[in-house]
Amino acid sequence: MDSNLIKKKDQSRKASSLPDLPWWVELLFVQIGLPDSWLRNLLKTKKTTKRIILDNKYSLAYAILAFGIVTYTYPIIKQAELNNSCINNSSDYVRAQIKNSEIIDKKLLLAISTRFCNGGDI
Repeated sequence: MDSNLIKKKDQSRKASSLPDLPWWVELLFVQIGLPDSWLRNLLKTKKTTKRIILDNKYSLAYAILAFGIVTYTYPIIKQAELNNSCINNSSDYVRAQIKNSEIIDKKLLLAISTRFCNGGDI
C-alpha cells in the first residue's frame, strides 16, 4: 500500500511540474475539441513566423514606418487636393459672377475663391 501512495505522489509531482497549456489551446483544442492537426499546423506556422520576423526585423521596421508615414500623410494630401480643386472651380464661378473679371488680379481672385471655399460669400 505504501508503494502505491509513493507512486501516486510521484505521478502528481510529475503532473504538477508540466507547464500549463495556454488559455487559447485549452479553450480551442481541449474544451471545444478542434482537431489536433490544426494545432500542429498552427504551432509550426507560429514558429516559422517568429523566425522570419527575427531574421527580417529591420526590414519589417522600415516597412511599418513607411506604412505609418503614408497612412498619416494621405488625409493631409487628400484635403489639399480637394481644397485646390475647390479653389479652381470657385475661381471660375467668381469670374462668371463678377462682370469685370479682367480688372481683378490673380491674388485677389485667389483670396475671393479661398474665402468662397471656406464658406464665405462672394
